[in-house]
Amino acid sequence: MVTASLVAFITSQTFAQVKVEWETRFGGPLDDWAQSIQPTTDGGFIAVGATYLRDHPLAGEVYLVKLDSRGVPTWEKTFGGAVFDEGQAVSQTSDGGYIITGATGGEAPCGLDCGTLGLTIFPDLYLVKTNPDGKLLWTKSFGGPKSEIGRSVRQTTEGGYIVAGQTRSKGAGLYDVYVIKATAEGDLEWERSFGGTQHDIGYSIIKSRDGGHIITGKSSSFNPNRRDEVYLLKIDAFGERVWETTFGQENTHWEGSSVIELADGSLIVVGASAYSGQSDILLLKTDFNGNLIWFRIIGDTAKEGVINEWAVVVRETQDGGFLLAGGYGFGFTHTHDVYLVKTDRDGNTLWDKTFGDSTEDEFVRSMERVDHDSYVLAGDSSGVVDPSFVNGYDAFAIKVVLEPLVDRPFIRGDSNCDGEVNLNDAMVILYYLFLGSSSISCEDAADVDDQGSIDITDPIYIFLHFFRGGPSPPHPYPKLGADLTKDELGFISC
Repeated sequence: MVTASLVAFITSQTFAQVKVEWETRFGGPLDDWAQSIQPTTDGGFIAVGATYLRDHPLAGEVYLVKLDSRGVPTWEKTFGGAVFDEGQAVSQTSDGGYIITGATGGEAPCGLDCGTLGLTIFPDLYLVKTNPDGKLLWTKSFGGPKSEIGRSVRQTTEGGYIVAGQTRSKGAGLYDVYVIKATAEGDLEWERSFGGTQHDIGYSIIKSRDGGHIITGKSSSFNPNRRDEVYLLKIDAFGERVWETTFGQENTHWEGSSVIELADGSLIVVGASAYSGQSDILLLKTDFNGNLIWFRIIGDTAKEGVINEWAVVVRETQDGGFLLAGGYGFGFTHTHDVYLVKTDRDGNTLWDKTFGDSTEDEFVRSMERVDHDSYVLAGDSSGVVDPSFVNGYDAFAIKVVLEPLVDRPFIRGDSNCDGEVNLNDAMVILYYLFLGSSSISCEDAADVDDQGSIDITDPIYIFLHFFRGGPSPPHPYPKLGADLTKDELGFISC
């Protein structure tokens, strides 16, 4: 089933800020997709998802694939298959093996809302443990009479496992966030459900620096005037709720797909904001108690038509900013491309890139940092949509490298990059500092006093120069030139 050929569905291999190091596809004659990918200690990667069975296209198996450092598949394993089983997340364990979570016992891919499809069999949360070679050690299932799905799994410090997902059997709502803690042997230690009376789902769980856990997802239980909201939940090491909060807007769908914790304990959540059939990327930051610090809506409004962008994962970059991975496409029926967005540490967009084949759909499901500024992504791609439900999806993995921005000549003080310094440049800096406008294209130019940061002294410097006969901005001024002062500011584009 493994296909090691590198099918180049990426339109261009090199971008100004992104270099694709390699890309590979793997799978069989029916649908295969990758939901999660992780770097492994041997320098390779492990991916998990699902594959359809050849003799039963409505039944599937958990699909586990090992890739070497160049993305070449070295082995594959499948688990389950009596009905539909799938892997949603994988993590390497301290013994070199792998822990997988997902769903078992459903009749259709449970990335869909199994509870509303009229299915007669509901899945249970699935936990699968393998050795380093992918040999099955044990499987466990958890849940009740309705459906449960595991969407995120981590090994805990004492060797057990914690899983977050959703449940219809337990809790007070139509769906509740479902968290289980299992021992190293897969036996249930405790289980918890969180949420209200409507739909609450957990998509991502991480360990917090104080030994507890942070979960993000979506909820429609807490504010009746809002459709869905980002749900952010903190629990302690025993699964007891420490705090919970939601974020949203009226008549708008917000959800959180991925959460990370920064060195100071603050949290970054990425997901989607949808309104009137159009979706944009949602990025927000909170403090360590879940209080909102800022949020950003990232979308392309310059082109005609309904454009949808969404992000499924966020990772911190070496410069303190963030890399978001997701999808980009016109409407919901046209092809979609892989979408990467780079932001600064305040969530302001520095650049974005789409890549894909115009005849195919590419969906990113997972991304992890490999080292420094290289990242591995995984998902699925299809060029044919077959009404017989045999769609021909293949799983893919891509490794990308973020290339450093090259310093270019600029004029000190020319913050709007129009080739001259005037009062408009001071206004651009003021808007940036106080009205939350988008990031400045040339940060070095906006650092008018050349002190290594952009602050209120920079527009004041311009005002004093023009109105009070103050000194001219430092070199390079008044003509284009190179920056002689080394700092963390850079040139993005003009």
